[in-house]
Amino acid sequence: MHNIQRFQLQAASIEDAAALSELAIRSKGYWDYTAEFLKDCQQELTYTAAQIAADNWCFVVAKDNTTASLAGFYALHFTQQHQVELSALFVSPCCIGEKLGKQLFEHAISNSKKHHCSKMQIQSDPFAEGFYLSQGAIKVGEAESQSIPGRFLPLLNMPL
Repeated sequence: MHNIQRFQLQAASIEDAAALSELAIRSKGYWDYTAEFLKDCQQELTYTAAQIAADNWCFVVAKDNTTASLAGFYALHFTQQHQVELSALFVSPCCIGEKLGKQLFEHAISNSKKHHCSKMQIQSDPFAEGFYLSQGAIKVGEAESQSIPGRFLPLLNMPL
């Protein structure tokens, strides 16, 4: 039997900006954060057409081949030559547990290597830290949340 891959990864288009922002909030909400907390994160989790079009950003979306819907995405921000930050990696709650996060993360690593980066910096949600550590990332400290003053998030490096 021929195994057809469920998710297809492709470059995001500027028309995807609103859908990516909405998916990021829904995905974060999977972890039972309060509505107030999610509202406080909304600005940080809003992605714009200008970001998607910018040369120093790379947005990749995952489309579900069975439903043609947006299933997840990641965003790489190339901050300097050969330096990259995984700025976002979100999976639709209905696709969590389908190994899409791993597929997106492996694609982000491959994409970063193509840009000759030697490590990827990740400011992780605390609930996602275990995932990144299981993929080989190393905790290097903490960084203050851009959305919630006084909240500190795991800071990780992924050797490439």
